[in-house]
Parts: sequence; structure tokens; C-alpha cells
Amino acid sequence: MRKIAIPLNGEKLHAHFGGAGSFKFYIVEDNKIVNTENAIPPPHEPGVIPKWVAEMGATDIILGGIGQRAVTIFEQFNIKVVKGAGEENADLLVEQYLSGILEASGENCTNHDHDHHGDGTGNSPHRS
Repeated sequence: MRKIAIPLNGEKLHAHFGGAGSFKFYIVEDNKIVNTENAIPPPHEPGVIPKWVAEMGATDIILGGIGQRAVTIFEQFNIKVVKGAGEENADLLVEQYLSGILEASGENCTNHDHDHHGDGTGNSPHRS
């Protein structure tokens, strides 16, 4: 069994996981989605969300922008990080991931002129 996490903005991937108001978790068996669950993450602070995602049982996470420090933390929890995915419908992204056709840049987020917290500061706890 695998459990894939995606930070949400409505029904789409949230560009910056720290600002997501909810996450959707996809339970996968034999490469097919057998169930989903939505959950509200704890308040965003450095290292808190990767730990929470691990506690939720995730084995994989599909993300948009993310810094190398955050990638390292997810990997310390044995969570496979797929980074650089587009802000598309979350269900579609997971289906593409399971089919091996997900287009994700694999690049870390390095532009810090945008808001990672959702608090308007543009500051990021996960700088590269």
C-alpha cells in the first residue's frame, strides 16, 4: 500500500505546500486509488508539515514549489518527493503519477519574491 499526499487549493495542487489549508491523501493498492481522505494540516512552521504528513502515513507527496531544505526533511521521513508539478486538479495529477506520465519539473523553488506562508511576507522557512 502507498499513500500519496497533495496540498490543496480548492481541488487543485497548491503551489506552495506551507500555505495549503488542506491536504488530500490517496490510498493506493496495486497502482489503483482505493480511497481518499482530506485533512487540515497544523500551522506551518519549519519541519512541522513534513512530520505531520509522515504521521498521516504518506509514502509519496506531489508538490509544486519547494526548497531543498524541505525536500531533505520529507526524505528523512522516507517520503518520496515529486516536485515541480503544475497547479492542476489533484485527482488528475495522482492518476498521471500512477500512470508514469506526470510532468513535474523536479526543480526546487528558488524564487523567494512570492509568498510561501500565505501571510503576505514572502518569507520562506524552506529556503534552499
